[in-house]
Amino acid sequence: MSRRPPPERDVYAPPQHSAVAAAPPPLSRGRRIIAIVFAIATALAIANMVRISLDPTQYFRHRGSDVGDWNWPLLGVAIVGALMAIEAALACWALVGRRPWSAAWRCVAGLAVLLPWSLLSMIASMHMPGYVLFHGLWVWLLTFVLLIASVGIALRAIYRFARGRGERDAG
Repeated sequence: MSRRPPPERDVYAPPQHSAVAAAPPPLSRGRRIIAIVFAIATALAIANMVRISLDPTQYFRHRGSDVGDWNWPLLGVAIVGALMAIEAALACWALVGRRPWSAAWRCVAGLAVLLPWSLLSMIASMHMPGYVLFHGLWVWLLTFVLLIASVGIALRAIYRFARGRGERDAG
């Protein structure tokens, strides 16, 4: 009984069970455009939020307070900017992501996070600086975009169902 040597294998090729072998194909052109638009819109929104935060008149003062003792709240602006980036990444994932669910479920998951967050962030906005109010508008905009996308996905599914049913009835 003779033993055959194991087959030669390429040591530089990734193993079949690695994450490299299972990497998804690159995004389509339309999805890349949506992701780029989201990135540009987020950068512009964060820049506008920082611009608003630099204006001392955007902050609430009691009667008799002096504008001269104003300090720029760097930590607050950084936290709000990070929140805006995270919220935009969630909305972008819901629109252009491919995993782990279909687009409808991703939009529902994004709405399940952003809708309560937008309501909670607007409740606590009285007497907040202008940049926090701008953050609330940003969250509402992202929620509206996901809501419109969900309605569009639902209408497309209804149309496809009705068209398929008509073809089955005719054939």
